[in-house]
Amino acid sequence: GRLERFEVPRAKPDFNASDEDAPLGPAVERDPETIETLGEFITESEEGLDRCDQILMGIESGAQDPDAINALFRVFHTIKGVAAFVEVTEAQSLAHTTETLLAKSRDGKLDLVTTPGALDVVFESVEAMRAQISAARRAVEASRGFMRSPGLPGLLGRLEAVIRGEVPPPSAPRAR
Repeated sequence: GRLERFEVPRAKPDFNASDEDAPLGPAVERDPETIETLGEFITESEEGLDRCDQILMGIESGAQDPDAINALFRVFHTIKGVAAFVEVTEAQSLAHTTETLLAKSRDGKLDLVTTPGALDVVFESVEAMRAQISAARRAVEASRGFMRSPGLPGLLGRLEAVIRGEVPPPSAPRAR
């Protein structure tokens, strides 16, 4: 089943090509059960993030409803819990903070559309989580450790600003 998705790539990656090909962590050994669990986490997270994109586009076009916010919350809640279990700590941290913002929205204390920067920072969270999941996939496939995301502290700060009711600072431009 799922293990063939995690074969070691045959060609050497070009680490300068894009963010998707950033360097990986140190070599690690994982037992087959851990690889399978990580594979399921990665696959389920990717599917959840695809749903988030659809939901957020609906919210952006005015289709905000409690079910949409609950669906977003559940995706991040699931990623948070499983990321903690498989020790993908940065994904856990991002999911936890995004989940906190979505809980405020779900509880009627924050409107994603009218709160300055809120919807943008949730879109940014989905994009950052997708990058973290992609990096986790590459790390598992290459039997490497998980690397730190240099942009994560800034994103967490923007999420926390919205949670506190502040306008988040702009995101830093991505280096290319």
